[in-house]
Amino acid sequence: YRVWVLGYGYHTAIYIEQPQGWKLGPQGKEAARFVEFAWGDRGWFYDSDMSHLSGANAILIPSRTVFYVAGYDKPPAEAWPGLPLAERAFNGEELRVLAHTLEQCCLRTPQGDRVEPLPISPEYAGRFYPSREFYIGWHSCNHWTIEQLRKSGQNVSELGVITQRQAFARLGGWKPLR
Repeated sequence: YRVWVLGYGYHTAIYIEQPQGWKLGPQGKEAARFVEFAWGDRGWFYDSDMSHLSGANAILIPSRTVFYVAGYDKPPAEAWPGLPLAERAFNGEELRVLAHTLEQCCLRTPQGDRVEPLPISPEYAGRFYPSREFYIGWHSCNHWTIEQLRKSGQNVSELGVITQRQAFARLGGWKPLR
């Protein structure tokens, strides 16, 4: 299975090739062939408040976060041409552990399901869910991306990762596609 780290400028996300029978995509696209997972400050990411004040608050004050899930029919190189991208093959067990690690970032019901998603954001194709962790400058979305890979057993370190460039620099053994 292929796993990618995709860069959106200030932000990184993890994109997986979803095995047949899995249902990790968002409502309505649970069985999507490719699933994107991302995380970030609720005001900046979900509310799309990219003002200087919102940015300063996200960097300086611990804030609420969201877990983002989107489903696609195409791999990221086709869905998002031109964006920075790195790829690595995962065996079935590595992918299972990564998926479990990612899913633990989302708030869960007492039965273990994802909580209900937040109202649809017109600016995003996927769905946002309340997340467990707080956001602050040194625990950025880029830090989160590498942290999730490490927590799932990959040989990477999120120590000191704040920017997208730093996140990509930690992906030793991954194939940079652009």
